[in-house]
Amino acid sequence: RAAMTGHLVFSTLHTNDAVGGITRLLDMDVEPFLLASVVKAFIAQRLVRTICPDCVQWVDYPREYLAEIGFPVRELGARFRRGAGCDQCRQTGYQGRAAIYEICSVTEPLRKLIMQKRDGGELKQCAISEGMETLRQDGWRRVAQGKTTVEEVVRVTQTDEVMAQSLSRSRQDRQRPARCPPADWDDTRYLIPRNSRIASP
Repeated sequence: RAAMTGHLVFSTLHTNDAVGGITRLLDMDVEPFLLASVVKAFIAQRLVRTICPDCVQWVDYPREYLAEIGFPVRELGARFRRGAGCDQCRQTGYQGRAAIYEICSVTEPLRKLIMQKRDGGELKQCAISEGMETLRQDGWRRVAQGKTTVEEVVRVTQTDEVMAQSLSRSRQDRQRPARCPPADWDDTRYLIPRNSRIASP
């Protein structure tokens, strides 16, 4: 109600990513027209461990591995750092933490999808096409800046990527036409007469 009268309101939700805030509010029976007209943005954040400055060293990764995890070598380069482990970081290679963010602004195309109650996968694809950077993309930038490691970003954002892939597969399954049985398939063999009884083993 405060947001509807022009006040700037901040609130928190437990979701996996920024777009998850939309689906969570819809699940909480918030009217789509209110959500689309009142909310300005959703922000998700995760903490990644930062590289220990006392034992930092340069490392290389196979190009196949970088391609598999989706690291944008062409845009960010292929120079990586990692902590070797020392007494200052208790042999972990990390010291301190930094935040990575995902900011989803509610743009006009996204408002239309919210009004239609589209699923989270479609909402996220729309947000990305409107310029949103995912948590993993922001994490890659931290890697390129030498603040954290590839392994740390993969560890922190792995759940999000798995969920995104499963949503993508579910959309493909819905779009795939259903398989029909062969023309000579006889399903009457599996019908049970109405008055018959099934003996228990």
